[in-house]
This record gives sequence, C-alpha cells and structure tokens, in this order.
Amino acid sequence: MVSDRSTRGRRALKRVALSLLAMCMVTPGGMPSAFAQSPTDTADAPAIDALAPDQADATDPTDEPDDTLRVTVRANLPRTLTSATMTLGRQELDAAPARNAEELLRQVPGLTLIQHGSEGKGHQFFLRGFDAVHGADLELTLGGVPLNEWSNIHGQGYIDLGVVLPEVVETMHVIKGPFALHQGLFGMAGTVDYRPGVSPQYLDGQALQSHVALTGGTTGRLRLFGRHASADGASFAAAELMRDAGYGQQRGIERATLNASTSELRLAGGRLSTFFAAGASRFELPGTLRSPDVDAGRIGFYEAYEDVGRGQSARALGAATWQRRGALTSGDMLRLRVDGAARDLVLFENFTGYLDDPIEGDRTRQAHRTFGGGADLFYSRPLIERLSFVGGAHLRGEHVTQSERGVDAELATTSTLRALRGVQSSFGARAGLRLHPTSTLRLDLGSRFDGAFLRATDTTSTSTADATGQDLLVAASPRASARYKPGDRWTFFAAYGRGLRPPELRAFAGASDELVAAFSQSHAAELGARVFPTDWLGITLTGFATLLDREIFFDHLSATTIELPSSRRLGAEVFLDIHPTDWMHLSGDLTWVDARFTDPEFSNLNQPVPQVPTLTAGAHWVVTHPSGLGGGLRFLAVAPRNLPAGARSAPLTRVDATLGYRLRRWQVGLELENLLNQRLREGEYVYASHWQQGTSGSRLPVLHQSAGPPFNARLTVSAEF
Repeated sequence: MVSDRSTRGRRALKRVALSLLAMCMVTPGGMPSAFAQSPTDTADAPAIDALAPDQADATDPTDEPDDTLRVTVRANLPRTLTSATMTLGRQELDAAPARNAEELLRQVPGLTLIQHGSEGKGHQFFLRGFDAVHGADLELTLGGVPLNEWSNIHGQGYIDLGVVLPEVVETMHVIKGPFALHQGLFGMAGTVDYRPGVSPQYLDGQALQSHVALTGGTTGRLRLFGRHASADGASFAAAELMRDAGYGQQRGIERATLNASTSELRLAGGRLSTFFAAGASRFELPGTLRSPDVDAGRIGFYEAYEDVGRGQSARALGAATWQRRGALTSGDMLRLRVDGAARDLVLFENFTGYLDDPIEGDRTRQAHRTFGGGADLFYSRPLIERLSFVGGAHLRGEHVTQSERGVDAELATTSTLRALRGVQSSFGARAGLRLHPTSTLRLDLGSRFDGAFLRATDTTSTSTADATGQDLLVAASPRASARYKPGDRWTFFAAYGRGLRPPELRAFAGASDELVAAFSQSHAAELGARVFPTDWLGITLTGFATLLDREIFFDHLSATTIELPSSRRLGAEVFLDIHPTDWMHLSGDLTWVDARFTDPEFSNLNQPVPQVPTLTAGAHWVVTHPSGLGGGLRFLAVAPRNLPAGARSAPLTRVDATLGYRLRRWQVGLELENLLNQRLREGEYVYASHWQQGTSGSRLPVLHQSAGPPFNARLTVSAEF
C-alpha cells in the first residue's frame, strides 16, 4: 500500500507538471510561443478566487468592490464586481523589478507601460484599446484619493507617482472599465487604487518594526531606504534618497521622498487614519530619436540629440479619513475623507529639433503649478434582508497656473507659446442598491452625477474679454453589474457603465480648435465567466465593448493633446491563475482588442485607432518558499501596433526577473531587467522633425523611437529589527 506522503508527493509533482505545461506551450520549432502565454502579475484577488469557491459575506455593503482578504488563506474569498476585478498583493508586487511605484503597474494583466523619457517623467499607458497617453483614461487613486493631474501642461490626467514609495503600497486594487460607483473622471479604461500599508514581519514572536535597505545598480543607481512601522503595520514612516545615472545618455535622476501614515486613532466614536506623502526630483530627458538615423548609425540606440533635456518635479499630498460603523443606525457605515495637495512641474524638451526654428531650435519649457484639495463622503446601510443602500458625495477644486515657452540652447526664454491661469472644480453624488434576490445572484445598480466648473484666463492675450472663459458642466453615469454563481466552480458576470473624461482647462482660455469644452463620455459593457476546474487552477474569460464619443491624441509637433472623433473598441481577455503549491504561483493572460474610428464624417472612418496594441500577452511565475528563497519571472509580449501615416511599430517582448533570499533579519534581493538584453523600442511615434541646425528640413512624418532599458541589475541588501 502506497503511503499518504508518497501519494501527496506524486500529486504535487503532477500539479507542477500540468501547470508548467499550461504556461509554457511550445511551438513546432521548439521555442516558447509568445502569445500562448500571458502577463500576469495578478495575484491576490484573482489568485485567491481561483483557489476555491467564493465564501464572502454578502451582507457587508461597501463603497468599493469587495477585496477584503489579501492573504493566501483558501477560504472567505473576496467578492469581485466583474470578472476582471483583481487585487495584487505584496508577493506579486515584490516578484518583479520596479524602480518606482509607477512601475508596479506593469503587474496588471493587459496594461502596457512605455517610458518615452526617463525615470522621473510620467509613463504612457495602454489598457483595453485605450492609448491613455500619460493617464487621460486610466484613473489612479491612493487609498481613494485621486492622483491624476487634471489639465496638466504635459497631458490630460498626467500620472506621476514619484511621490509614492513602492515599499508602502500594500495592495493594488484593479477594475477594468468604468463599472463601479466610486470610479471617477478618468476611469474610462479602468481604475487602479494603491492602498498604503505595511505587512508586519515577525521573528521569534516579536514584531520587526524597522527596516533599512541599500540598493546598488549597474546603471550607477544608489538608493537608501528606511522605514519604521507600528507592530501591526497600520502606522508607519518611510523615506528614500536615490540617484541613478541611467542607461545611455540623458537619463540621470536624483530623488528624495517621504511617506507617513497613522491609523486607529479614536475620534467621535469612530476611527481616524491619515496619510502624507512628499517628494522632489531632478531628472534628465533624452527625447526621441529618428529611426532612420538610428538604423543608419548616425546616432546610437541609447543616445540623445541634445544634452539640455531635463525636468524637475515636486509634489506633496495629505489625506485624513474618518469612519464609523453604527453612526446613524445599527449596521450602517459612515466615512468622510478630506485631502489636499500642491504640485510643481517643469520640463525642458525638444521633440522636433530645428524644424520650426532653424536657428534657435524648437526647445520648450513647460511649467505647471497647482494647489487644492477635496472631500469625499460615503454612507452605506442595510435596508431590508438582501437589500442594501450605498451612496456618497464628492467635492474637489484647485487653482492652476501653467505656461509653455520657447527657449534657446542656454534655456533662456525666446518666446511665449501659451500661458494660462484658472480654477477647476468637480462635484457630485452617487447612489446605488446592492441586491441579493437569491443566494446565487447579486446585483449592483446605481448612478453617479458629476459636475464641473472651469474658469480659465489666457494670460498671453491683451483682450480680457477674449482671454477668459468659463462653463458649468453636468453629466450622469449609470453603473450596473450582476454576478451569478450557480455552483461552487462557476461564476458569471455582466456589467455596464458610462465613463467620463473632463475637458482640459485650456479649452476655456481663448479659442481652442483642438479641444471641446465638454465632458467626453463612453458606454462600456462587459461579459465574463470564471471557472475553477480544480482547486489549483482558475480560468477567466472576459469580453468587452466600448463606445467613445471622442478620442484623444498627443501631437508631438504642437506638444499638446488634441481630440479626434468617435471610436469603438471590441475585445476579449483570457486569464489563467495557477497555484500548484502553497509557495508557487503561475499566471498568464492574453488580451485582444480591435479599436476603430466610427464617425461617418471622419476621413478615417473604420480605420484603426493609432498607437493601440491589438494583442498583448505575458506570463508570471512567483515563488515564495518557506526556506526563505523567493523570486519571480515576468514575460511580456506586445504585437506590432498601428501608427499614424500607415506605419507599424516593431513587436515588443521583454523578460524580467527577481531573486531573493531571507535569513531571519537579513534579506538580499536581485532585480534583473531585460534579461535577454534586447534592444527594446518601447515607444514609437510618427511625426516630422529635423536636427541639422541652420538648415530647413522636410515636414514629412518619419518614425521616431524611444529606447527601453538594456540588461541591467540592481542588488538590495536589507535588514529588519
């Protein structure tokens, strides 16, 4: 008779073999198929959901999708709003290289990041057929506090997370599409909420409350990080000092950051928590290169045309959240959050060389400064059995000053291209019902009401009447979702939502032919199914469609965002979540999207929306062995993208890895980017440029490129006490 231990061992080996087979489908030539795998980087929520049937308490109404459990316990699983809703925990976030909090987003399946400048400048984001540029259609929040920069000089919804330390992001909650009531003005493609916190570590029964780490890298990176937290990790203070020469030319950065949080303070019968973040950085900017120049050897792949591209960024934000259960009646919950922020950004860039000004060049200085704040109120209460109410209200306002000026090689001002000052505010309310007609069916029905008031003055104009404009805008956004769970192994999802993107402030400052002074709106729908064939394998299938009344496009010639006519998106996603053992997690996803213009009066009717990735795929392997050994392997593939003027981008594949070992108080970790040392053309764009000073150049568009990192390594040694 075979022993129980031998039987369990064979079963474990079988699970590992099947998992590897599922994740590493092989092409006839014997090489791994780039699109048979998928990027994962998901983890807790989908990962947990794939382990066992959903057991969450369906009576607890909250303002956000249910993701209360973040550990690998195989019970009491979180409820999810849609099939694509997920929560990524620290194990997944630690298992892939991330220089900053922004690069944690590379863990989100189907979300592609492109860094077409250098560390310090915001990334470009692609999700579900949206080219969100620097954040126009991807909402980011920090514990619910909005992080997108409305009307930023360098792009609508600009996202810059240099002020957030990646080590204090405990989880990332992801919703694809605009389906939840709490999703705000930039969530057309989806929303990611960074949830700050520190997971406590213990040694011999004692909490390790302090953490110090020193990082060195092959690009000259030197980073010192320190953190002290309460025993439960709810309160902490953390800081970093960092400098990095970067790979290639004009990619250096220096940064200092401070994050702090308090929690569990008692006030007026409830609990008060606070969060504060401040940071400042100086960085270089390489710009993009003409692909014909690179191909001909006239300039190196990692070089720059000029050495004057640079930027500086400073930001501070703080938030206080008070919440109380049983505030008005038994079983209800009241929450009030207030926040404030100040921001300063300056960028010196040159996209087009000497195309417009053959003598001084086309360099610009963009400056953006804001200060303001907001408040959010949330209330929930059960009404009758199987029926709960959720609702809330929000208010936000800020003052904006921005300018774009031409500068010479010494960065002295030569002309003023645009400048404005103004105020922008948003306000609104939301209300919904959560119904459980049966034990297998859950419905979330509700709507948002959003308003915006904008007033802007073009400070370059001599006529006050023509220079100042204002307007009050309103819009309603119904949201609905359904989840049907007929058995322990199957769950079906359906959702509908309307997304909103606010207009830019400059649409009201004098005449603007590129921008419409109104909300942009989308109608989005999603159908999905999640199945658990075994207790270690989860499969999620999702189909989605989006109708968008206005596209946005970043024009490098004018260095501004312009709007294009209506479009639609059709797509599908496949997600695999595999847990062959308690200490190993494999996952993968494949996303296909078809994005096309739909306005019959637009010359590009039924033509593909440029820049949008049609097919993305990837895979992720995470190991956290009880022996202290851990690590991860991440694979990403992006098919060629349609570019303007009929051009096509090169395919993009990338492999990154981490390896670490923990021994009591000490830990050593190794991050490896671009493991295969490929020449990554991360960003590719089509526009006209000319780089020979004193001569006139052609205005015909050509392909430009921005290089991703070559192979590089970072070693971190840390201690806890």
